[in-house]
Amino acid sequence: MAASKALSHIELSDWISLAQNKSPTRFIFATTTQWESILADANLIGIWIDLHSAGLALISLHTEPIQVIGKSAVRRANELLEKSRAFAAATTEVRRFYPPKDSLKGSNLVDKLAINGLRFGRLVAQCAKEGWDESTWANAKRHAQISDASARQLEQELGPPNIGDPEDRIYRAIGIREDELETGTGLTFAARLAAAWEKNSHAYERRLRKQSQHLLNSKVALAPKTRLHLVMLLLSDRPLLAQRAALLTRNLIDHLLVTDPVSTLSLIEAHVEREPLMLSTHRAFISARDRYAEELHDEARMRPVFEMYKTTVEGDIKRTAELTLRLLKKPVPSKPTLSPILDQLIAARQPITSLLASPVVREWRNAVAHEDIYWDSEAGMAVADGHPFGLNEILARALQARSICQGFEHGIAICYASTGAWTRIKKTSNEVSGRLGILYAFGEAGLSAVDLYRVGTTVKVDAPRLTDQTLRKLLAATISASVEDNHVELWDIRLPDDYPPLQVSRKSLDMAMTFTISHGSETHVHLPFASLPMIAEALSNINYSEILIASTITAIAAGYLLSELERLAQRLTHDDQAAADEIFEWISSTSRALRATGGFLSENKASKLNTFAAVLDGIWHQHRDLLPSALLHALTPARRAYIRNGPVHLPWISQNL
Repeated sequence: MAASKALSHIELSDWISLAQNKSPTRFIFATTTQWESILADANLIGIWIDLHSAGLALISLHTEPIQVIGKSAVRRANELLEKSRAFAAATTEVRRFYPPKDSLKGSNLVDKLAINGLRFGRLVAQCAKEGWDESTWANAKRHAQISDASARQLEQELGPPNIGDPEDRIYRAIGIREDELETGTGLTFAARLAAAWEKNSHAYERRLRKQSQHLLNSKVALAPKTRLHLVMLLLSDRPLLAQRAALLTRNLIDHLLVTDPVSTLSLIEAHVEREPLMLSTHRAFISARDRYAEELHDEARMRPVFEMYKTTVEGDIKRTAELTLRLLKKPVPSKPTLSPILDQLIAARQPITSLLASPVVREWRNAVAHEDIYWDSEAGMAVADGHPFGLNEILARALQARSICQGFEHGIAICYASTGAWTRIKKTSNEVSGRLGILYAFGEAGLSAVDLYRVGTTVKVDAPRLTDQTLRKLLAATISASVEDNHVELWDIRLPDDYPPLQVSRKSLDMAMTFTISHGSETHVHLPFASLPMIAEALSNINYSEILIASTITAIAAGYLLSELERLAQRLTHDDQAAADEIFEWISSTSRALRATGGFLSENKASKLNTFAAVLDGIWHQHRDLLPSALLHALTPARRAYIRNGPVHLPWISQNL
C-alpha cells in the first residue's frame, strides 16, 4: 500500500505518448556496411538493458521495507521514464534508416525491440501504479522476453568497422551510379556531383528531399552548396552519428541565430576561415586510411589506425569543440589542448557536447603523443599506455569522430540554408572556399573536374575529354569560376590523352565578360560572343599561326550568325520585328566581338576580323529600316565567310564544329 500510494502520481500518458510516436520510418537509404555501423553506434542493446534494469528496480520495491519505499518510489519511477525516453529516442533514430533487402531482418528486429521495449516500460509503470497487479506484471515480462530475444538477434547483425564499402553508396542514396561520376580527387566531388546531377535533377532532388525531411523544410531551395552537404551526409561512414550531429547542430545554430545572431555569425565566420586547416586534416586522415588499407597484417596497420584517430581527435574534434563551447558561452583556454577541452565538453552536459566527447579516449591520444604504443603479437592487440586495445575499436572511434564533426559542418550549412543566413555573413576568401567556388561553377555548367590545384596565380584543372557541347560548357564554367576568384591570372585546363591544354588569362576573360545578355532582372555572359576572345587566346597559347586563328574565329562567328538566322527564319518570313531585333543584336555583338578578338593578333592579321566586322556593320546600317524579311538574304557575306574559312576544327575536341 505504501508503494501504491507513493506511485499514484505516475502519469501513464507519458509512456503512452512514447509508444504512439508517429515519426516517419525507413526514409534514409543505407548500404549494408552503413547499416552495421548504425546498429553499432546506436547501442540499442545497452539502452534496452538500462530500461529493463530500471523497470526491475521499480518492481522490486514491492519487496522492500515500507520505510525504504517512500524515498525510492518517485526516484525509480522517474528513472524508468527517463530510460524509456532515451530508448524511444534511440529506436526512432535507427528506424529512420532503410537498409538493403538482405538486412531487412535487422530492421524488423529494431521495430520489434522498439515496440516491445516501450510496452514493457509502460506496463511496469502501470503495474506499480495499480499496486503490483500480477497479470500486468506477467504481461510486462512477456514483452521483456520478446525484447531480450530481439536484442540477442540484433547483436548477431553487428559487424566490424570498415573503411570501404562494396556497395555503390551514392547509387543507394541518390540513384547516381558511381561510374556516372567522373573519376576525380578530393574537392572535385563538388563539380563531379553537380555535373551528374544535371542529367536528372528533378528525380535526384525528390529523392534527396525525402531523405532530408527531418532536417530541411521542403520549401527551402536546394542551392548547390546545400545539396552537396545533404548528399555528403547520406554518404557518411557512420550515418547515425553524422545525422545526429547535423540535427543537434542545426537546432543549436537555429536557436542562436534568434537569440544572439551577431556573436553567432561572427564565431562561425572565424570557424570557416579555418577551412584550410580542415582540408589539411582531411588529407592527413585519407593518407593514413589509405596506408591502413594497403597493409595486410594488423601489426603494420597499428600506426596508420592510431594516426587516423589522432588526426580526427586533435584536429576535427578539438576544432569543432572550441566553436561549440564558444557558441554555448563556455570558457575555452587561450591555448586549448585536448584534455581541458574534453573536460569542458563533459562539464557542459549538452547533447552536442556529449556527442563530441563520446569518441575521445585520452589514453590513446597521450600514448600516441609520447610514443607509448606497441604491438602485442601474442594477444594480437595494440597496447597503448599499458592497456590492450583491438584495432577495430580504434578504427571505429576514428570514424565516429570524423563523422560527428562532418555532421556538425553539414548542420551549420543546413541551418544557414533554412534561415537565409548565407546572405548575412561576409564572403570568405580562403583557399578552400575559393576552390569550392570554382568547382561549383564547373559543376553547375554541367562539367566535371577531375582534379584542381593552384600554383601562385595559376589554377590548373584536370578536365575530362571534351565534345562540342562540353567545350562550350567549359568556357562558360571558366568565366563563372573567374568571377568566384578574381585573383587568378591564368586558367590552365588540362585534357586527357594527347589533347593540348586550354589556357586563358585574365585578359581574355575580362574581355569575355563585357558581352552580356539580360533575362528579366538577371544579367549573364552571352557565351557565343564571349567565347571568341577566349578561343583566340587559347589557340595562340598553343602556337597556332595567326592566319589560322583569324580564319577559325571568322568561321565560328559566321557559324553562330547563320545558326541564329536559321532559328528565326520562319518568324522573319512573316516580318516579325522582334525576330529582326534579335538578329540585329547578334550582328552588332558579333561585330564587336570580332574587333575585340583582334586584340590578340598582330595588326596585319587582325585586319581579317576587322574587315568581316565592317561588313556586318554595313549590313546592320543597310537593313535597319527595311522589312524584317529582307534579312533572310542579307547574311550572304556571312555564309561565304563560313564556306571560305570552315569547317572549324578546334584542337581540344575530336569532331568539327
